[in-house]
Amino acid sequence: MMRTLLCASSMAGVRTAHHGLSASAESQDEVSAAPTAQSGGKPILRLGVIADIQHCNIPDGTNFAKTISRKYRGSLAMLDRATDYWNDQKVDLVLQLGDIIDGKCRIQTDSETDLASVLSKLSRSNPALGFVHLIGNHELYNFNRAQLRERLDTARGGGHPQGTVREFYHLRPVKGLRLVVLDPYFDSVIEKDPENSDGWARGAKILQANNPNMTPEAMQRGAGWFDGMQGPARRFVPFNGGYGAEQLGWLEKELDEAARTGERVVLMSHVILHPGACDGTTLAWDYQAALEVIAKAPRGTVPLVLAGHDHQGGYAWDESSGTHHLTLQSPLNHGLQGDCYGCIDILESGCFVVRGPNIAHLVKSERFVSETDDSQTSSVRLSFPSLVAGGPTC
Repeated sequence: MMRTLLCASSMAGVRTAHHGLSASAESQDEVSAAPTAQSGGKPILRLGVIADIQHCNIPDGTNFAKTISRKYRGSLAMLDRATDYWNDQKVDLVLQLGDIIDGKCRIQTDSETDLASVLSKLSRSNPALGFVHLIGNHELYNFNRAQLRERLDTARGGGHPQGTVREFYHLRPVKGLRLVVLDPYFDSVIEKDPENSDGWARGAKILQANNPNMTPEAMQRGAGWFDGMQGPARRFVPFNGGYGAEQLGWLEKELDEAARTGERVVLMSHVILHPGACDGTTLAWDYQAALEVIAKAPRGTVPLVLAGHDHQGGYAWDESSGTHHLTLQSPLNHGLQGDCYGCIDILESGCFVVRGPNIAHLVKSERFVSETDDSQTSSVRLSFPSLVAGGPTC
């Protein structure tokens, strides 16, 4: 069994690479070839991870633009292997990073039936701390927020006054660690839900101010959105959204509190926060403001941001905040032959070990250090940035 691994033993000289887990050091000597869980201490938490299942009970097809193939039925079959893997690995909590079914379910099949099929598969796994389901654009194509809370418990965590319901929240599963779920469609034009009518109005205003193609007719038609748009400006399209001032203000307070209590924070957002971790079309509208909030906290407070949305995956290292931005690949890429799932061990030593039966299907990497062993897994190691100069790394 080929075991693929990459250990960033020192953050000095780490380069950002779009669509490549290129946490490569400036010299070969800085890349370790021994990222076993034993070498970094035992896991304090083991997370199952998957993104963009996007099941729809239709034959394999393409995205709406007909530019990317999608293996719809294979993604559901992959969940059998995913749940077997999570059960074998005894994960504590499963993170489903959004887009659990496809928007085509609403038109071509039945949203409720297809969602039930996915949840039935997921129910084969029974992690002690349950599931975290993020809101993606395809959730909002099929259901409103109240329906999603009922079906997926999308507001399960804390961080708000009693009686305040938000799909951004925190969980504190173990001492010293805070998981923060963000809602990248707080400002959005996907849904005209009475509950979020203000967010729809803000979203329409943002799009029309930043993309001249965003007439009301074009937003409905789904054509010509990118005409004349370059670079990160291409993010101003309806399948993305924004966090908004309220949520970013809340996030700043969360990070301040985490820094005071000595907690590390893992952020989760369906839409991507760093331009290096995607192709530029799948960024949150206000990603710069979000990165500024993260950078205000003491360096290393947020060592990891997990995202989906860009099905090809990606990675970026933000030196200013000491943050790994990791975008997971979609099961739609490989279908029946794929293994786009895995787990993340958070170790006592201050490392993340991202593991899976086929790591190249879960994350994209331009550079691997590989060895052969008998373990039925492959891994990528990412170190926590040290909070103090000269502090330990993995």
